[in-house]
Amino acid sequence: MLFNRGKKSDDSSYYDDYYYDYYYEDDDASSNSANELDVTEELKKQLGAANQKIQQLQSEKEAIELQYSAVKALPKHYEELEKEKMNLQLKLQEAQLTQNSEGQKVSELEGKLEKYRTEMNNLKQELEAKQQELDILSEKMLNLPEETSKEPVKDSSDVTSQDLSQQKEEIANVLLEARAQARQIVEQANYHARHKMLDAENELQQVKENAASFYKRVEQTKFESDIVFEELLHKLTQLSEDSREEEHIHKYEDQ
Repeated sequence: MLFNRGKKSDDSSYYDDYYYDYYYEDDDASSNSANELDVTEELKKQLGAANQKIQQLQSEKEAIELQYSAVKALPKHYEELEKEKMNLQLKLQEAQLTQNSEGQKVSELEGKLEKYRTEMNNLKQELEAKQQELDILSEKMLNLPEETSKEPVKDSSDVTSQDLSQQKEEIANVLLEARAQARQIVEQANYHARHKMLDAENELQQVKENAASFYKRVEQTKFESDIVFEELLHKLTQLSEDSREEEHIHKYEDQ
């Protein structure tokens, strides 16, 4: 507040001027105080907004740092996925080679079985032919003494009927023995052929089971390889997106 320090006047206008200056100067002071309060409130608001902005930027910075750390870790993870993928591909190739080998074994065994079947059929036909020859030979040998007995006796040394009977009996024994030996040979041949076929069939069944097992392994390895490939593709996509975001962040920081 300012006071009027001029010369004191004798009239009453002096007091009027004094109080006029007093009140108007007091109004100006109140107006200045109100303006200062408004400015202070505005500064507080701006300060609060600035603090919020700082906190927001701090949060964004922390998020960016986390993303940047993740991006830095991706190449290592990418190498691990590449190694795992290569290992799975090697396993898949080995399984496929094994499956091809087992398939070749199956073909070879099926060829052996077909060969054994053909041999058995040939043996059976040969046996039937030999049996027919043996029957014809037996019939001729049995009829031989009768034909001999019908021939005229030329001297005293000719065989008697008793000798012919003995010869016939000997021939019959020889034929029986020959038939028994032939039957034994055929049975042994059949036994060995059946044994070979049984072994081949068992081996073929085992190979088929192994082939089925390897097929399952191949399918499982292929499934795992597909999963690794999809994960690798996802990581590469994420890496590309993070790289673009990182470039955007650097541009923002440069501004």
